[in-house]
Amino acid sequence: EKLETRTAEKVLAGAKREKSQIEAEVKDVESKIPALEAQLTKEKVAVIKSKQMARSTLQSRKSRLLEFGELLTNAKQFLSIDLVRFNTYVSQINGLLRELAIEGTLPSVEYGAEQELAGIQRNVETELRRVVGQIETSEKELRGYEAEMREHAKYLSRRNELSTRLASVRQKLEAIATDRGRLGKAQEERNSLFADLLRAVLEQRQKYAEIIELFGSQKADVLSDLDFAANVEFDRTTLLRGLQDILDNRQVEVFGDERVKSEFEELKKLYGEVASGKEAAIDGLVQETAGLCEGMKGKIKPSQAISVGDLYKCLFGTYLSVLPVVTYKKTPLNRLSLGQKATVLIKIYLAQGTNSIIIDSHDDYLDNEFIMDELVGAIRQAKTYRQVILASNNGNVVINSDAEQLVVAQREKGVISYYSGSIENPTIRDRALQVLEGGAAAFKKRQEKYRIGP
Repeated sequence: EKLETRTAEKVLAGAKREKSQIEAEVKDVESKIPALEAQLTKEKVAVIKSKQMARSTLQSRKSRLLEFGELLTNAKQFLSIDLVRFNTYVSQINGLLRELAIEGTLPSVEYGAEQELAGIQRNVETELRRVVGQIETSEKELRGYEAEMREHAKYLSRRNELSTRLASVRQKLEAIATDRGRLGKAQEERNSLFADLLRAVLEQRQKYAEIIELFGSQKADVLSDLDFAANVEFDRTTLLRGLQDILDNRQVEVFGDERVKSEFEELKKLYGEVASGKEAAIDGLVQETAGLCEGMKGKIKPSQAISVGDLYKCLFGTYLSVLPVVTYKKTPLNRLSLGQKATVLIKIYLAQGTNSIIIDSHDDYLDNEFIMDELVGAIRQAKTYRQVILASNNGNVVINSDAEQLVVAQREKGVISYYSGSIENPTIRDRALQVLEGGAAAFKKRQEKYRIGP
C-alpha cells in the first residue's frame, strides 16, 4: 500500500511536470546570464559570483541548521512528554504487580544527557543567528551594488535555487523508479506467499488423510460403520462480509441475488475448486485475487477509516481450513441421537492408543441392539491390543464381550464387598447372574416369556 501510494501515476506525472517546468526556467535563466555579464567588467562579474557563492553556502547551512534544530526540538519533546508518560506506565505496572502479588518489577527509564542535549540546542541556535546575520549582511552588500550587478546576482541566485530543486526532483523520480521495481517484486512475493498458503492447506488435508488411514488400520471392527475424512472448508461468509464492509455497495454487488450477480462469483468458484482438492485451481485463484485488488481499489467506501490496505488484507485473508469429519453409518455427528453419539465416542476411545482404558457408565444411553451390534465386537477387538476395564450393568457387554475377569460389587448392611474371577467360576457366575439378570429365576422367567426353547 505504501509503495503504491509513493509510485502512483499522479505522483509520477506531478514529478515529471515539475521537472519540465524547472528545466524550462533554468534554460530561461541560463540564457539571460550571459547578456547581463556582457554589461559588466570581468572584475565585477567575479565579485558577484564570489559573493553569490558565499551567500548560497550560507543559505544551505541555514537550511541544515533549521533541520537540525527541529530534530533537537523533537528529541527534547520526547524526553519531556513521551519518556515521562512511559515512566508513569511503569509506575502503575509495578503498583499492580505488588497489589496482585505477581512476581516481577520494571525499572524506570532515565536519560542522563539532557544537559548536553540542551547545550547542543543552544549552540545550534547561536550558529543559526550568526548565519542569518551573515546572510543579511550579504544582502545589504548586494543592495549597495549598481543595478546591473544586482540583477546579475539575482539570476545567479535563482539558478542555484533551481539547480537544487532540479536535483531534488531527479532524486524523487529515481526513488519512484526504484519503488516501482520494489512494488513489482512485492506483488510477486505476495502472490507467491498466497499460493504457498493455499497449497499448505491442501498439504494439511493430505496429512490428516494419512493420519486417518493410520488410525483406522488394523481396527476394522472397532471402527465399523465409522467413516473419517478431512474436508477443506471455505468460509465465504466472512470473506464477503469483510468485502461488504470495505467496498461502496452502490458500486459493487458483493453477495448477489437472483436479479444481480455478485462480482465475486469467479472468486467463490475458484475457492470451491481449491477446497475440493484441485491444486491446479490455485494459480487461477491467486490471479483472480490479485486482479480484484486492482479492480476494486477505486471502489472503496469514502471513509478515512478505510484504506486500500484493508481491501488487500481482506482479499488475501485466510478463508480455507481443514476440518476432520466423522460420520456414523453415513450420518454426520450433529444428526445422531445421544445414544449413537455415545457409541461413536466409545469406539473412537477404544481405537485410540494401546494403553489401558477405563470406561464408566457407557451404557446409560445405549440400547441392547446397539450394544450387541456395535459395542461388543469393538470391545472384543480392542482387548487384543489394550487392557479394557468397564463398569457395566449390562449382561450383553459383560458376557458377550468375553471378559477374562469379572469384578462383582455387592453392598450388604452398608458394607461394600468385591468378588472377582472368571465367568467359568460358579460363584462368580451366580453372583454376576444375580446382578445382571436379577437371578436365575428371573432369567428363566424372561426366557419363558420370550418363548425361547432350552
